[in-house]
Amino acid sequence: MKFIYFFLLTFCFCVFPVQGETSSDVKSQAQTQVESPSPSQVRPMPACPVCGSSENVVRIVYGYPSEKLMKEADEGKVKLGGCVIGGADPRFYCKKCDKNW
Repeated sequence: MKFIYFFLLTFCFCVFPVQGETSSDVKSQAQTQVESPSPSQVRPMPACPVCGSSENVVRIVYGYPSEKLMKEADEGKVKLGGCVIGGADPRFYCKKCDKNW
């Protein structure tokens, strides 16, 4: 039930902007929030549970990617997880052993 409520709330926010805002305003606000984490949200990468490497670990980012995020994915700085967000999606990816967790 919570998932349906979250989905509807997210869908309505993205599709039906607040009066006076255009959909591009809403989209740019959402991208700014995703692309600019506060210093308290930036943490060191955890070690991979399979190979133990932490230098090959990147964050998995969900949602519609911006051009900047697509470039970071091409450079191997993040992994794109897709547009559908669930409750138990993996948060990290190891490039060395191809493990999500």
